[in-house]
Formats: sequence, structure tokens, C-alpha cells
Amino acid sequence: MDVDAVGEFWAWWEADAAGRIAQGAEGYAENYVKQLGQRIGRIDPGLAWELGPGTTAEHELVIFPESPEHAALARRVLKAAPAPDRHWEYTDARQAAARFEDLTLGVGGEEFAGEDFRVGLMRNRYSADISVYHPKLGRLPEDKRLVPVAIMLDHAIGQQDVNAWIGIIEPVLQPHPGTSR
Repeated sequence: MDVDAVGEFWAWWEADAAGRIAQGAEGYAENYVKQLGQRIGRIDPGLAWELGPGTTAEHELVIFPESPEHAALARRVLKAAPAPDRHWEYTDARQAAARFEDLTLGVGGEEFAGEDFRVGLMRNRYSADISVYHPKLGRLPEDKRLVPVAIMLDHAIGQQDVNAWIGIIEPVLQPHPGTSR
């Protein structure tokens, strides 16, 4: 972890970016969102980010690990974050969405409606293996199909619960037997 990059990131965020992104300032927000990704990448390329509605604040910035090996790093970046306020809150894991079925994920030029995902479950002793179907998964290259599935699961039950309780995750191209879609 680049400690200087963490400090520089949060200084930039507080000085200008948080306000511009929250306001959706025309002509500025898109540039700041691009910079957000670049600056988080400078901290470590194993970190990812997402903006969304907050649970207690108006907006939420999530800086989360791309893989379990980066979880401690994401937590250290979170601990350096400014105090939450009425505009922004911060977390190091995607949270479950209040109304997942209303979400639409944009991945690889495709729109994945939350209501169209179907999950097959096989319970194990301490975890569950799942297969996930969406009618548009076949439009993505095979190596990209897990991306919308992982995002969907994180928003359905929360990233920490996915990591704790789900073992194997398999995107499938055919609907599960006995489902209507």
C-alpha cells in the first residue's frame, strides 16, 4: 500500500471531489469519477470502487478489494477516510441493496436487470454453492460472465456475506429447471 497515495486521495476527495461528485456538477462529475478510479488505482491496483446511495448519508463511496488478499488494504484505506456526514458515508464492502430487484447493472455494454437473475443453490455443511442464470450472460465473453454475477450477489446479500457463506459461484447459460425465465 502506498501510504502517501492514501493521504493524497483523501485530501483530494475532501478538498473538491466529494462535493463535485455529490452535486453531479455538469461537466465536472464525469471527470472527477474518472480521476477517482485513477487515484484509487495509485493506492493499489487490487482495489475497486463504486458509488451509490448511502444508508444514512445521501451517497456512499465503497472502496473494496478485488480479491480476498486485498481485504486488509481496503480496511486500512477506509480507516483513513473522513468522518461520514449527511452527504457521504464510506465502506470497504458492497452492501446489500434495499430493493435489489430495482437495480440494473451495466457490464460489458449489456444491461443486467436485477429482477432477471435466477439462482440455483446447493447447500454444503458450512456454505452454499450456487449457479446463477441471467438471459444476457451468454452475450459476454466467458471470462467476463462472473462480473455481473458477483456484483449481483454483493448487492443481493452484501459482499461480506458472499465471502463468508458462498463457496463456488458458477454463471450458467441455461435457465434452471422449473423456473419461469
